[in-house]
Amino acid sequence: MTSKTALLVLIPVCIALLAGAALPFQAIGNAATDHGLGDPLWNGLASLVLSGIITVAGVLLIRAFARRRR
Repeated sequence: MTSKTALLVLIPVCIALLAGAALPFQAIGNAATDHGLGDPLWNGLASLVLSGIITVAGVLLIRAFARRRR
């Protein structure tokens, strides 16, 4: 296996492991917002807004690194 192929295999595996390790923290955060906001609808809205912000930030970072590589 060449080094480029190994890297292309290892990156998704590492991302999947990190995502799995983050799940308990998401559960703790959801429980904290449930107690803090009271209504489940507000909890869902807060979760949706935060997820959107994080997704947009990730897309912007990926685009910035893609432009540098050109």
